[in-house]
Amino acid sequence: MTSLLPPWLPCRSLAVGQGQALHQCGDGMKVDESRCVKYGLNPAKVRSITRRLSTAAKEAQELGLTVFSYIGGSGVLRISTIDGEHGNIAELDGHFDGGDD
Repeated sequence: MTSLLPPWLPCRSLAVGQGQALHQCGDGMKVDESRCVKYGLNPAKVRSITRRLSTAAKEAQELGLTVFSYIGGSGVLRISTIDGEHGNIAELDGHFDGGDD
């Protein structure tokens, strides 16, 4: 399979069987190029979104915040204190899913 990755992207191919192309881009960030193609998604666009979301999540974590989602698709930035207190600091625009599968 020919890689759809532009040569300037800092990603590396990971060996996956059955014609799948999985690319690791940065710290733990992975994009399954074959699934992108299967579902008609542009792999470069998916990598770009993944990279931006990963960067934002890391920046939030540096401040002690967690990107959190509620049932219904709303997202928030949440802080948790040492004594177990939780507080929503900001509401996010867009659809967020906590993943139920």
